[in-house]
Amino acid sequence: MKFSSIWFHNFFKQLNMNSEHPRNTKSPFFSFIIPVFNKVNFVENFMNCLLNQSFQNFEIIIIDDLSIDGSFEKLIQYKKVDQRITIIRNCVNRGLAVTRSHGVLESHGDYIFSYDPDDEITLNAAELVRKELIHYHYPDILEFRCVKFFFNGKIEYNAHPCYRSFHNNLFLTEAFRKKQIFYTIWKRVIKRSIYLKAVSLIIPLTKEKRMNYAEDKVHTVCNYILSQQMICSPISIYKYYFYSNNSQSNLYQSFSQNMLQERLSQHISDFVLQHKQYLFQIENLLQTFLNSSQEYYINYLNVTNVTNSKRYFICQSPRDDLGYCIFR
Repeated sequence: MKFSSIWFHNFFKQLNMNSEHPRNTKSPFFSFIIPVFNKVNFVENFMNCLLNQSFQNFEIIIIDDLSIDGSFEKLIQYKKVDQRITIIRNCVNRGLAVTRSHGVLESHGDYIFSYDPDDEITLNAAELVRKELIHYHYPDILEFRCVKFFFNGKIEYNAHPCYRSFHNNLFLTEAFRKKQIFYTIWKRVIKRSIYLKAVSLIIPLTKEKRMNYAEDKVHTVCNYILSQQMICSPISIYKYYFYSNNSQSNLYQSFSQNMLQERLSQHISDFVLQHKQYLFQIENLLQTFLNSSQEYYINYLNVTNVTNSKRYFICQSPRDDLGYCIFR
């Protein structure tokens, strides 16, 4: 499936990327982005976390990566009773890297709030994050604390902590390069205007590969090179459940494939950081990345490809150019 560069060019002409004050009173404050693949047993729990939030000015965008366990059908039932819910369904199983991007493309909120379906957020999460964003005058990125629950009963109350705020892109990206900032995308909210521009880098670099492990490093680095501010907030609102059958297990793909995808994410991160000044001037981003290093090229070839086998279903709002269907 071809990536539509013309579509992105026209889309970004309509955006003001330098807006310091993101509020548009007609738009939702947050866009919750939830990628789903065979998570039918978690749907009720994560929907309860969202629908019972103390702050309600948000939209919910759920991207189903062609689940076969009834997740999609269950999500449609929720959509029938709440107009804030948009469901996107991929036409092929694409993996998390591209699936997250599809959600961002269809978002309308001021800030993107990434949320994984097998985790939880506190019922005042949106309210607390909004207050912090207002307090810090709408920064580009706000990172919060999370509690990590292990399947053996262990609890880590400030997992993957941030240690300082940044107000300069050079210092921010250098800290990321030195691994002083953890890369999980669900541990931060990001201005939609920035994330949309980041997606125009993410999709060309990942669209051919079904990346499900460490893929959020690609999302995070592409947002960080476009950001000036990252606030390290002390609020703790995210509950991360480290299950025995999570992405680090071999339930969905082999350990060796996990390691290949982790290396690919690191290679893309290194490439993006090295060339951040002129990434948007590169005509063929993927080919330039592959040509820049033999190691990059060989590792890329060994990562699982996206299948060309489509599943056909009734769709009233198809996005054939990007390979998904929208259910609003």
